[in-house]
Amino acid sequence: GNAKLGGGKLGRGKKLEKDPALATAEAATNLMHNLEQIRLAQANAELKRFQLLRRLDSIKTRRNFELGESALSSLNGIRAYFHHCSDMIDGVTPKLTRLQDKQAQSREKHDAQQAPWEIKQRSLTNAISEVGAKAASIGVIANAVSQGQLDDMDEDFISSQPTSLEEIESIVRFWELPQQLNIHSLYQRKLTPGVIVEGWLYKKSTNRLALNSWTRRWFILDRTGVYYLKGSGQNEGKGGNNSKNNVSKDWMERVKVCDILLCTVREINCKIKGNPN
Repeated sequence: GNAKLGGGKLGRGKKLEKDPALATAEAATNLMHNLEQIRLAQANAELKRFQLLRRLDSIKTRRNFELGESALSSLNGIRAYFHHCSDMIDGVTPKLTRLQDKQAQSREKHDAQQAPWEIKQRSLTNAISEVGAKAASIGVIANAVSQGQLDDMDEDFISSQPTSLEEIESIVRFWELPQQLNIHSLYQRKLTPGVIVEGWLYKKSTNRLALNSWTRRWFILDRTGVYYLKGSGQNEGKGGNNSKNNVSKDWMERVKVCDILLCTVREINCKIKGNPN
């Protein structure tokens, strides 16, 4: 060929005739670059979804105090216009003060609710920056390989490039991206006061004639025991996707499953005679 190899290095400035190993390395690096670009696009899409969710939550919490601020503005205008009516001012001022205090509390509550969102967004942005930096780095390598700029790359680098899609996906960690983004963007709601853990579990029905022996129940674990909620509307309870997620559970029966007991765990020897496992 026209290329000469010296000490494992490729000659500078000389036109190369691509051999199968070089072609494989070029294809691998280009594929890695494309996968990194896909990961970056997925990460940016996750950021947009997160920002939309934050925006919707902000609109929900801002609605009350923005209406109050509008009413305050109107009342302040009325007070300025009727400043000569001292009796009216004396009647409006106490209510106006109470309303101002209430609005200040609403704004403080809103600001406090935004703090976790800010932390999550910064974490998500940092994760996306790492994905972008990785995509840019592999892009430089892929561009150098495709253009034959291999002055700083030896034969070992070219021959060490992965040749299968599974290996490239493993190196790029392509399928791990959703889990990585979920760690940074997962929103955790506040637990019910006094409750240690709560959520959906499947409970086996005691009715032998039941068509579906396993039914989904909302379970609660507190310091006194384990309970599940029993009622006709429990599917619209706290864990549902219905907009009425805050339905009161006072009318629902709380059935106690068991008390909290302290116990010890004993390791089972697999070699014991008669062990079915």
